[in-house]
Amino acid sequence: MAKQETQHPWQQIEEQAFHAYREWPLWLVLRQRELAQQTNVVSERKSSKERI
Repeated sequence: MAKQETQHPWQQIEEQAFHAYREWPLWLVLRQRELAQQTNVVSERKSSKERI
């Protein structure tokens, strides 16, 4: 017998929330890297302007 593929809306929301919860630490690490790169670019621009 085939498994039912129909989900109730609350089941879909619950599944999305579960995946978001599981992915949160990874997202934080990626965001920290992105912010660190942006900070380095800004500080490099400031230091190059000071040299001129």
